[in-house]
Amino acid sequence: MNGATIMGFSTLEKFICGFIIAGLSLFLLMIIYGGVRKEFFNDKEFINSDATKLLKENNKMLKELLQKQKLQQ
Repeated sequence: MNGATIMGFSTLEKFICGFIIAGLSLFLLMIIYGGVRKEFFNDKEFINSDATKLLKENNKMLKELLQKQKLQQ
C-alpha cells in the first residue's frame, strides 16, 4: 500500500470528497447567515444584496456555458 491510497481511496477521490464537504458546509453557513439576516433586517435588503446578485449572475453564466456545451455536442 502506497501513500496515495489510504483505506482504498485515491487522492482524487479524497480531494473530491473534501471539495463536496467544503461546499456543503459553506452552503449551510449561507443558509444560517441568511436566516439570521432575515430576522434582523428587511427582506428586501436581503433579496437585493450583493451576494444574491452575484449568485444570480453566476447562475446565468453557468446556464449559458451549459447551452454552449450542448450546442457543441
